[in-house]
Amino acid sequence: MLNVNAIQYQVAEWSYRSRSIYEDPFHDLDLDAVITDEQGQTWTVPAYWAGGNEWKVRFSPPSEGRYRICTNCSDASNRELHGVEGVLEASSQTESTNRLLRHGPIRVGDSGRHFEHEDGTPFLWLADTWYTCLSRRMTYPGRLEELVEDRAGKGFSVVEIGIGLGPETPAFDERDENEAGYCWEERFARIRPAYFDEADRKIQYFVESGLAPCIVGAWGYYLLWMGTERMKRHWRYLIARYGAYPVFWCLAGECNMPFYGTRQPQRGLDKSLLLREWTQVAAYIRQTDPFRRPLTAHSNAFHSSRSQLEDGSLLDFELPQAGHGDTGRYNELHLAARHYIDIIQAQPTVPVISAEAFYEGIMGRNYADVQRFLFWSSLLSGSAGHTYGTIAVAVSNIENEPFGTHPSGTRWDDLIWEQAIHLPGAAHVGAGKRILGRFEWWRLEPSQFRIEPAAGPSEAFNPYCAWIPGETILIYTPILLTPWNDPVRLMGLEHGILYRAQFIDPRNGRSYPIGDVCADEQGEWTLPVPPIMQDWVVVLDLQPQIA
Repeated sequence: MLNVNAIQYQVAEWSYRSRSIYEDPFHDLDLDAVITDEQGQTWTVPAYWAGGNEWKVRFSPPSEGRYRICTNCSDASNRELHGVEGVLEASSQTESTNRLLRHGPIRVGDSGRHFEHEDGTPFLWLADTWYTCLSRRMTYPGRLEELVEDRAGKGFSVVEIGIGLGPETPAFDERDENEAGYCWEERFARIRPAYFDEADRKIQYFVESGLAPCIVGAWGYYLLWMGTERMKRHWRYLIARYGAYPVFWCLAGECNMPFYGTRQPQRGLDKSLLLREWTQVAAYIRQTDPFRRPLTAHSNAFHSSRSQLEDGSLLDFELPQAGHGDTGRYNELHLAARHYIDIIQAQPTVPVISAEAFYEGIMGRNYADVQRFLFWSSLLSGSAGHTYGTIAVAVSNIENEPFGTHPSGTRWDDLIWEQAIHLPGAAHVGAGKRILGRFEWWRLEPSQFRIEPAAGPSEAFNPYCAWIPGETILIYTPILLTPWNDPVRLMGLEHGILYRAQFIDPRNGRSYPIGDVCADEQGEWTLPVPPIMQDWVVVLDLQPQIA
């Protein structure tokens, strides 16, 4: 009888070894552990092939108690793998400063707009894009610690990571290798467990540092090279390895994009195939993942995630991509703001977060003011969080060994990642998350009707407004509040009531009290000129006092 000890929300692992030899164990055999708690709830957890004749199972118990284990093997004649029984004893969670270990994995909350931990604690997504951090360029131990400590210290809560089938590279490109080589054998013959053994150490480190991995299974065009059945096997392996962790699943990056430079008419044929086949893979993930981790898809530029599939209901949240400003920065910024709002307002309601947009410093532009605008315009419009990024970190540019050129033959910028992490935009969006943490941000409701002028379809750079009913109004003003510009007015207040107001600097969270303010007879209040000419967050406390 197998006996396993575990702790609530933490990953327990155990193994099974076969005396029978299989010619191709990765493809020839499937092994599941059927795990049942004391209330009768069941999880069918896929085992992952660990190499040789060994398979391992990972499980994170959602509560303390006793769980029964029984294996189910596709080769029912193998008595070392089929029908093997065991018991898992889970103890209660001890107090931890790590939110992921203390509050548990993340799911979509009851509102449908935000995320929360397993125990109901709200979770605010603030991600950085580390698509190639599992490659050998980002060593651990070595380089990775500085990056993790910086982002965790600034308040980031998610990292978007690729898993060996990344962007801007052809298949079996050395830039996707880690210390153990590539994640698949040549011609996609079978998975290589040694690659994932190396990846395990980094992913475990992210979780221990309080950063929830959003695992991007592949870039979209890999499905054209691997085929649908191999992609399903790839995803089964990812679920078996990492589903027990507090992860998000991203089906693929830019799902419906053929490889860069693909010519017409083949490009159109490829897009139709990708739309159809990625839908099959998403359905397979839904069927296979016993933990029901939130699933999304990184969209093509200016599309929604749900448009990447024939059945968008397979996805739990939206991760749409905007542009990076390469076809006209201010026009694209306007389009990005409108794009996110349109998706937030789409039905049915799901959490919406930008996948990537306007990387800081890319093409020598899009610095901190752009990052603050993207953060605050989306959060006050009802998004569930924000994704920040720099190209140098996304592709792990290191000195004397840059990532190299895009398939178009040029490079996005020449920063190395140690420089890029100190670009100020990352600190400013981190400050934004801390500012929101002063309030019950998950209760915020977009309220553009309360502000004049207001951002809208024709002008994205006017103010944004959201409120917690009866308690707090938050305003973000990308336009400058100056004596010579048109005034910004807040409407719908009670005349004769004193409200407490303050400016908050979105760069650092520093507060500048405005004091008690009173609406005029029309219920309007004009925002004053701030102490510095820049963008501002304005907060109005609606706990009134009689004037």
